[in-house]
Amino acid sequence: MKTVEPVTLKQVLSRPLMRIKLIFMTAGFLSLVLSVGLWVSGNKLQGIFVGLWVPSIHALGALLLAGENWGDR
Repeated sequence: MKTVEPVTLKQVLSRPLMRIKLIFMTAGFLSLVLSVGLWVSGNKLQGIFVGLWVPSIHALGALLLAGENWGDR
């Protein structure tokens, strides 16, 4: 049976596409944290507004990265 070596953060960051994915995932996560923070602090409308950023950020990342594999064909 073949064993799989764990991937380190350095290996992930050395690949440009993975770096871009990590940036978009981090931005989405920070947006979610900010949204929850605003909601809990009583700024419910601002929390909802910022919460809408999460799917938008992830959709933008997916759109930008969608055509990256087209060059292989």
